[in-house]
Order: sequence, then C-alpha cells, then structure tokens
Amino acid sequence: MESLIKEILLEWEMGAFYTDEYLATAYTEMLLALLKASDEDRRDPRLIPFLLAGYLAYRRQHRDDRQALLTYRMALAMVGGSVDELPLTPPQEEPQPGPSRPPSPQPGPSRPPSPQPGPSKRRREEVELKPTLEVLQTRERHLRRFNTVFREEVMQISGLGDGLPSEEVMVGLFDSALQRQRDAVGAKDDDRVILEIENAENADNPLWLSLRRADQLSGQVLLDKLGRILNSNQAFMAHGQFKLSYIHIPTPEAGGRNKNNVANETTEAWLKRKLDAKQIFAPENEEDHMCLARSVAVVKARGKMSKFTYYRMKNPKSVVQRGEALKLCELAGIDPQQPCGIDEVQKLQAVLPDYRLCIFSDKEGKECVFKGPYGAGRTNICLLHYQGHFYGILFPCQAFGYDFMCEKCITFFARKGEHRCEGSCWRCFGPGLHDDPLRRCADCGHQFAGDECFSNHKTLKLARSDVTKCQKFRFCFKCERSYSLMRGREHKCHTVYCSYCKKMVDENDHLCYMQRWTEREKKDKWTYVTIYYDIETTQCKPVEGKPDTFEHKPNLLVSQAVCDKCVNVAQNDHFCAACKARQHVFHNLDDPNICVMGQFFDYLQSFPAKTEILLVAHNAKAFDAVFALQEVIERKLKNELILQGAKILCMKVGNWKFIDSLMFLPMPLSAMPRSFGLHELKKGYMPFLANKPEFYTYEGPMLDKEFYCFSDMKSKAATDFSKWYEEMVASGYVFNFRRELIEYCISDVTILRQACSAFRKLFEEMAGFDPMFNCITLSAACMAAFRRNFLPKETIGIVPQGGYHGRGKQSEIALKWLDYESHKLGKVIKTVLTDREVSVMGRKVDGYVELPHPDGTVEKRIYQFHGCFWHQCPTHFPPTEDDNDNHYENTVRLTALREHSQTNCPVPKEWLHRH
Repeated sequence: MESLIKEILLEWEMGAFYTDEYLATAYTEMLLALLKASDEDRRDPRLIPFLLAGYLAYRRQHRDDRQALLTYRMALAMVGGSVDELPLTPPQEEPQPGPSRPPSPQPGPSRPPSPQPGPSKRRREEVELKPTLEVLQTRERHLRRFNTVFREEVMQISGLGDGLPSEEVMVGLFDSALQRQRDAVGAKDDDRVILEIENAENADNPLWLSLRRADQLSGQVLLDKLGRILNSNQAFMAHGQFKLSYIHIPTPEAGGRNKNNVANETTEAWLKRKLDAKQIFAPENEEDHMCLARSVAVVKARGKMSKFTYYRMKNPKSVVQRGEALKLCELAGIDPQQPCGIDEVQKLQAVLPDYRLCIFSDKEGKECVFKGPYGAGRTNICLLHYQGHFYGILFPCQAFGYDFMCEKCITFFARKGEHRCEGSCWRCFGPGLHDDPLRRCADCGHQFAGDECFSNHKTLKLARSDVTKCQKFRFCFKCERSYSLMRGREHKCHTVYCSYCKKMVDENDHLCYMQRWTEREKKDKWTYVTIYYDIETTQCKPVEGKPDTFEHKPNLLVSQAVCDKCVNVAQNDHFCAACKARQHVFHNLDDPNICVMGQFFDYLQSFPAKTEILLVAHNAKAFDAVFALQEVIERKLKNELILQGAKILCMKVGNWKFIDSLMFLPMPLSAMPRSFGLHELKKGYMPFLANKPEFYTYEGPMLDKEFYCFSDMKSKAATDFSKWYEEMVASGYVFNFRRELIEYCISDVTILRQACSAFRKLFEEMAGFDPMFNCITLSAACMAAFRRNFLPKETIGIVPQGGYHGRGKQSEIALKWLDYESHKLGKVIKTVLTDREVSVMGRKVDGYVELPHPDGTVEKRIYQFHGCFWHQCPTHFPPTEDDNDNHYENTVRLTALREHSQTNCPVPKEWLHRH
C-alpha cells in the first residue's frame, strides 16, 4: 500500500489539483503527512517542487496567513531543502490594498570596539539602567489538525541607553523571552520548536533556527547564531525592538491506553469533538431535507475512491454528493424536500440489498434504534440520529471509543473475547450452535461437537488476529484447563492468579496474607479539584399517592472549589488559575422552572477533560447525593454506587466522586468550628419551614419561632436560639428571606470546606496520605493507615472464600446423597468435602469417582444432584412462554454430552423432589 505522500504526488503529476483550492488542500495534507513520514518518503525528489507550487497556491487562497512562510520553511527543512538559500520574502503576488508600510530604517553605525578590561563608565550605567523586556503585541494561532501552535510577539528592550549591553545581559533577556514562550504553550523538553527573530534593521534577513528540541534552545544559542550571520557593518536591534515567532510542535505521548473517551461529556460536546476529528460526517443541507440520503451516500463512498476525490465529495457544495443523494431518494421513493425518519430509513434499506443500515441515537453506541437484516457480504452503514438530524459515522469504533465491533450484532467492545454473539458456538467461535457428538483434536487437545465445529476451529481466525483457536490455545490433560500460547510464559499446572499478592500462585499450597497498602498517585498533567457543596430544598408538592408527604425539590445550591494550589486560601471570592472562581451559587428563586441540579452539573461538565473532581457534602448519603443521583440518571451518565442499605456512601461518575463528610466527621456542622479552632466561623439559624415561594420576596420583621423548628430543638439549643431570637427582635432587625437563605447556605459550605481541609491536613501529617482522596469512610482510612505504616509482612492471613479445603459450594441434601452413594459403592467419591469438585468438559460436577475393572479398564463415573428450581424440574417447575432459556433441556443435553464424552461413563443423577 502506497504512503499518503506518494499518493498525493502521484495525483499531482496526473493533474488532479487543477485549481488553487484543490492544490492548497493537498498542500496542507502534505504538511501533516510529513510530520509522520519515513526518511525514504522525505527523500522523494518531487517533494520540493510540489511544496513550492502548493505554497504559492496556499498564499493565493489565504493571503492573510502570516505564518505561511514559516510553515513552508519548516516543510523544506524536513525534506532536506536548503533553508539558508531560500528567498526570505514571500513570492511575488498581486499587490493588496492597505496602509503603506513605513520605510525600514537605514543600518546604524557599526558596533563600537569592545571595552578594555577594567572598570568603565558603561558598566556602571548598565547596572543602573537594568534593561528589561516589554511585550508590545501578542498573537497566537492553534492549528488543531497539525497539533501545532504558532505564537508571535513584538517585544521592546527598554533601558538600553546609548551603550551596548553586555553578552551576559543579552543572554538573560533572550532566555526570558524563550521561557515566556515555553510557559505560554506548555512546551516540554522533548517537544520540537522552530524560532525566527525579525527586526526593522534587517527585515529581509531574520534570525532563523530550524526544527530542534525545546531544551536545546537558549539565549546563548541565539547570541552565537546572531554573531555568525551578521556582517561587521550590520546592525541588529539597534532600537531595541524585535518580533519573535515561535512554532511549537509537541511530541506524541507514550502509552497504548484508549484516550478517545472524555468522562461525563455532553452529547453536544462529544458530537463537536468527533466532527472536528473527521470521524463523523455532518451533511449541510440547508436547501433540502436529504441529510439521510447524503449521509448514506458519503459513508458508502468511503474506501471506494482516492482520498482527495472523496474529500471533494464531502464538500457541502459537491455536485457528486447531491447527485448521489438524489439517486438514493428517487430509488427509495423519498421526497427530498420532506424531513426523514425511521420510515424513510426502512424504505432506503429495502433498495440497498448489499448494505445494512444501523441507526444510533446515543454517543456510546448502545442505543441502536434501527438495524437492518444481517446477511453474509452486506456492508454495515452506521448513522447517528440526533435532534432530528442524520449524521454519517465514518469510523464507528473510533467515534464510540471502542477497539472492536461485532459486524453481525452491531455490538462494540474493548477487549478480545469479551463479546460472543448470541447463538454462536463457544467451542469453535463459529456461527450457530453445535450439539453433535464430541471429537477431540490431536493438536490442541480440545473437544468439538461434530465435524463442522472441528473444522471451524482449524480454519476460522480469531477477531483481529491471524491465528485460529487451534493455533492459539492448548488443553492441559494434567490439570484439565485450557491456556493460551500467546501470553509469553510457560504453562504451569494448578496455578491461579492471586489478586491480593498480584502474582501467579499454586492454587493448593498458596497461603495468602494481607498486603501493605499504598495510596493512589496523582497523574501528571491532571488537575485535582475538591468541591464542597450544600443544597437547600423546598417542600411544596405532595408525593404522588401520599397527600400528607411532600417531596424535596432543590431550590438553592452553593459550591466552593479548592485545589492543591489554593487550599490554604480562606476567602470565598478567591480566583484560582486551576479551579477558576471558588464560589458558585445556583438557585431558582426567580424562575421555578430552572433546574438547580442541572445548573450544577453544567458547571461540573465545564471543567477540562483531565480534571478529577471530589464532591463533598455533609450527610450526602441520605440527602444531597440523592438529588445528584437523580440528575445522573436524567442525563444517562454511567455511575458506580457503594450503598449502605438505601444510603449512598459513594457514587462515581466518570472522573467525579461523591462522598459524605459525615462518614469522616460524625458531628453536626455547628460543632465543627469549635472542634477545629475556626473561631471566626459560626453556624447561624434559618427558618426552614418558610422555604416556600411565597416567602422568596419577604422582607420585614423576624418570622415566628415555629418556622425555625423551635419545638424540635434540644434544651440547650433551644435556650441559645431563644436568646439570639430575642436579641434580633429587640434590635428591630429587618429579615430579608432571600439574602438570609443564600448567606446561611454560604456559611454552611464555608464551615464544611475549612473544617474538612483542616481534618485532611491533620490526617495527612500523621498518616502520610489524604483520607478523603483515597477512602470513603473514616474506618477505611484508619485501616489504610494501619496497613500503610504499621502492618508487618506476612502477619494477617486471608482465608480463601469457601475455606482452605476448596472454593466450591454444595447443598446439604446433595452432600448427604453423595455420602450415601459412596457408602453403597464402597469407594470415596470426590466431592466438595472429601477432596474438591472435579471439572469435566470445563464444568464442575457434584461427584466424581474412577472405578478400576479386572480387565485393566477404568470406569469414570459422574454424579449429579439436580435442584428442582434451578434445573426446572418438569414436574414442579415446567417452562413457560416467558422463559428465555430452558434449563431442563440444557441439563439433559449436557448430561448426554458427558455420557458420550468418555467410554463407559454413566452419569447417575438424582432430583431434589425425590427426597
């Protein structure tokens, strides 16, 4: 297969780019291809003339692009072209109207002679003036397609005076300018950069440094380069002003993990990101309603024409795209001027016998609202139907963030072997079920049900692999287990992976101990934010069917965000560069139709993708987290819950984790300031029963005590409240409900934030880790502290599930029957108590015994005890029409296979209802 560079050059020689638009597009594609090209492709002699022609066409199409010449030079440097001999001004083009440029100043006088050793007046003046760098103008442009940042700044060196600054001063100034650019674009040491410095004295001969590592560029390098290119009578920066152009090209990050998914992303943001990545095609059909037909036409054409011909077809003004869409509409009998729906999809499917239409309505590829009939040789066409508009999915796996896609059942999955089509054979991985007599393969040792099943395992290749099951897997007759030859390690019998010890161990002799605990490390380039929040609710509407019970509805939410950089700042109005504004207030006091939790979740989704958020509320498990869960379900976000009965101890939603501070600090919020020495904070009083719409605009005397739940207070709390209430009334205090409600909630969140921050700091000083970041309860944090700091090695054993005798389970009545059969036989039958359950054909059996005969043969006998409910005894639990699977038929079939698998292998069986 030819590379993209050779494909572009071949189409150029054939005259495919006959307009400036096509040639400029090919030129930009070539620049992208050069970044990943091999040395052989870069040595193609056709590249330099193509780059020149493409650059001229690009300049004619984009006259205002001031970085075009720098990009052209960068490309020439990549292919081995001579950069120093290039014309440093753009190619001659038609003059454009605009303000005239003032004439460049004439070269100034030559450099004065170097000062002689010893003290001098110039040195003293230089120390007094202290030249500084001043930025006059900044311009930045980010090319997403090339993942490149063009940054341009005009700078002025102030305080030069009449003398010449020393070399040390100039190196320092250049270092400051370069560091400013690195900080602005976030350049790492191994990133690549290109630099150009232009000044008025030598506008036609700027200082140019070709592609190199960012850490190899310094002020000394610039000064040395400047000394080599200037003649003895040339001036450079005589007036202290220059323009610096900085091109940043980041190196790809290492690692093979899937970075295509963004946690908690909205469908609109996901769709925009996939459209920018060219993974989804969006038809622009303002003049018609052929979004369905256009999408199908474009997806059909992918892979059937050259890249640039296909690129032109995707153009909204493409005549070919419109023509193909009209043909499909005429063929299916669809009106191009009428909106399309599922009915039109069915019509289109009926006239496309070689294709299969699959319509999705979500961003995860799980809601397939239409799926055409499956047939061998049919090509799948995946479309997205969102907000009444159809989109073409060009790359389904990349769009939905998976590695594999089952072409038959249109299911996406991340790991090989994770998905198995319904109705497929688990033995050979082929289509259809096989129930024929078993046949063992002499090469891999596995058994297969019949000749077709046996042939499939020899010929059918595994998903995204060049090998078959027979080539990849082997069956060990000693431990009766299947293992893979592709894992790179030798198979050892009776070994299992211990999730505690993190290694392969002997399943019979392994003694497992509690291991030392280590805290979770924070990832580089990620921001970790903690958001403390509190919710106030109103109870106006009764619960359906319960007229005396009123439902809580949030009408106010206050949140305060902190990160590692600003955790020690106490003010609520603080602004942090990492977590932005600290305090946010969300309410619907003015408009009851506004969803407060929806506003809060929109705020959470505004954080960058690489942000992990810990959300903390007091008594969240029984109150605040319930409203968060309702919004999570409403937005169809994936969540993981850790429950304590019906209470939510922890809820994980992508990069968000909701926890309850009450599980760490078991005290009321009012006791926290005194517990942690926060003397300037104090929890106030709020008339909760007045939190109704009719009081939102109330302003006047203090409300009655009963609105404060005075009758429910304890004696000391009631005494303190009465004293405070009487003082407020005596002073003639004007009560503004709206202000008081918001200030009360802000006060609660401030107390919670400062108390939790103090607790986390104290705990980390003593135990060495952040308890709320690593754990969800105080008891878990204490156990983690013990295991991290005090647990001796191999001290506390971990008993295997089911005990040391084995991990199997068996009912008491089944064991009694097996013991009776063993007594009648006079032989010990292997059960879960006598030895362990034996696996036959990959499944454990209740009892197993081998009986030697006088003629030297061995009879292998299997004992099965069938529970009536699980195995659907036809006498007591006959199958019904609602049953998806008939367990009784499966039991009969499996018993027959076991009897046929071995010679003289009877299977005595017993049913529960007989006892």
